[in-house]
Amino acid sequence: KHTGLFSAWSIAHADNPLVHFGVYCLPDALWYAGLLVIQYPLSLQGPLNRLLYFACVAMPFAIELAQAIHWMPGTFDIADIITYILTFIFITICLKQKLL
Repeated sequence: KHTGLFSAWSIAHADNPLVHFGVYCLPDALWYAGLLVIQYPLSLQGPLNRLLYFACVAMPFAIELAQAIHWMPGTFDIADIITYILTFIFITICLKQKLL
C-alpha cells in the first residue's frame, strides 16, 4: 500500500520517464556514486584495497543479476543496469580528472 503525497504523485505520473528516473534510478545512481567516491582513494593504497574497490564496482551488477535469476528478492530492471554503467563512467572520469 502506497501512502503519502509523493507516493501518490509518483504513481499518477509513473508513465513519465523523468519521474521514473527520479524515483527509481536517481537513488541508485547516488548511492553507487557515493560508494565509488569513498572507495577510490582507498583503492590506491594497496592490492587488497584495489580488490575491495573492484568488489564495490561489481556489487550493484551482482545484485541485479541475483534479482534476475531470483536468488535475491527484488525486481530486475535494465534501467538500473544502465544507471550503474553511466554512473560508473561519470564518476571514473571525474576521479581521473581530479574533479572530485
